[in-house]
Amino acid sequence: MRLAVPQRFSAPIVLASALLLALCGILAVSLYGQQTEVSRLLHENIEFRREAARLEASLTDLDELLKNRVENVEALHDTIETHLRRIRELADRPEEKQLADRLIASFERYRLAWIAIPARLAPTHDVAVNNALSILEGDSIKRCAELQEYTLSQIEKAADDYALVLRELAWGIGAVGVIGSLAGVGLGYVAALGWRRTIRNLQVHIRHAAGKLGAEAPEIVVSSEGGLQEIDDQMRSLARRVELVVDAEMEAAYPKHYGARVELQLAGGDRPE
Repeated sequence: MRLAVPQRFSAPIVLASALLLALCGILAVSLYGQQTEVSRLLHENIEFRREAARLEASLTDLDELLKNRVENVEALHDTIETHLRRIRELADRPEEKQLADRLIASFERYRLAWIAIPARLAPTHDVAVNNALSILEGDSIKRCAELQEYTLSQIEKAADDYALVLRELAWGIGAVGVIGSLAGVGLGYVAALGWRRTIRNLQVHIRHAAGKLGAEAPEIVVSSEGGLQEIDDQMRSLARRVELVVDAEMEAAYPKHYGARVELQLAGGDRPE
């Protein structure tokens, strides 16, 4: 026996399933967007700090060379300017742009001081070198250190945001699971009540239709073992009893007609029911 789920049961189940699916979709899209944004910021901050660290290493090398009076540093100047351009490209927040601009301006002052250094034999040569060195040590390297501190704070913040997203993801998955479980229990309870009323109505109709049986019709009970198959078996048994009663009444009311029917069944090779 095929049992179709009534619309009053299937409609709430389908609606609840659709709502849960929509909720899961919204939650997944939201968390994915947050995770993508945090990952992007973290990657940018790491790249920014890496470039700042390279710049600091180049500035430190330049400082050591100037202290040792090594003045053939044009290649190192070009390397530092390349790092500065890259840092300016990576700076996308106001604080980063401000720190990057200060650092670039500081190195430009150093470059002007370096260009103003006279020849080695000039009496003011050492003074000019020391002046350029003081700008490099007291300003440019200091600005680079400030930039690195800022990028480090941004990396820590991005890591905290990433951890927060993971916590939100865990809570979101848990919330969806709890909501889904509660919805399933609630829908199951409502469906069980509805099926119970349906079965009771079915019992009433069958008892009414089988009123001529004389004996009480068996109750239709859904046990934990039989389930809906037990309903099918009991209904078939009840239908068989109804047929027997009807046959008995027909035999009593129309004995000749029933006798002819039995003979016809025997002639066809069938036993009378």
